[in-house]
Amino acid sequence: MNTSVAALCLLLLLPTWSAQARTELPAPPHARVTTVSTGTKAMGMQLRIRRFETRQSVDEVLAFYRKRWKDHAAESRMPPWRMIGQLVDDEYHNVQVQARAGGGSWGYLSISDLPGQARQHRYTLANPGKGFPRMGGSRVLDDQSNRDPGKLSRTLMFSNRFSVASNTSFYKRHYQGLGWRVLLDEASAAQGQGHVLTLARRGEQVTITLNRVAGQTRVVANHEQAKVLGW
Repeated sequence: MNTSVAALCLLLLLPTWSAQARTELPAPPHARVTTVSTGTKAMGMQLRIRRFETRQSVDEVLAFYRKRWKDHAAESRMPPWRMIGQLVDDEYHNVQVQARAGGGSWGYLSISDLPGQARQHRYTLANPGKGFPRMGGSRVLDDQSNRDPGKLSRTLMFSNRFSVASNTSFYKRHYQGLGWRVLLDEASAAQGQGHVLTLARRGEQVTITLNRVAGQTRVVANHEQAKVLGW
């Protein structure tokens, strides 16, 4: 999968612009910005996408948006990408960023209307979340599969009312009970507001990012499966 397609798939993961709310998503300070699309339609939702490059590091870019959005931002990791986003009325503003060769960073700024579409019951998925473990009452927001040479990946996003800690315990019990090894188990935000888990067994790896947003826990899970992987 080329970089442009991979980037678009990542953008589609998060609740993401209502016709009435045209609030712009600011670029990081001193960034060079180019337009990718002013109105792409994908999977029934509208996307506006811009690309940026900056001398600021990934951490500096994330710090800029954390300060701007305060406690309303959701963060996730899908290596090599780091993502941070916020609901703005019926839109979702999302920033994804990674390190740039030679220093600094680059990434994408996207605005989509998925939250508004979902509230009006205009956006549905066929068999969303089928076969993937999740706590009772979880609402699936996205479920995508991509096949690259030698590897099949699936990315899901859903939310529920259980705490980050409860979701974390659920996934550790589930996967460790099936013989998976924990590779990463760490907090990604203070006061139990975020956590990242990575578990693996031969040929498979799953990374689960959990964030507490607006009274719910938002879960992004990325599952990769290959014939032979050195995990």
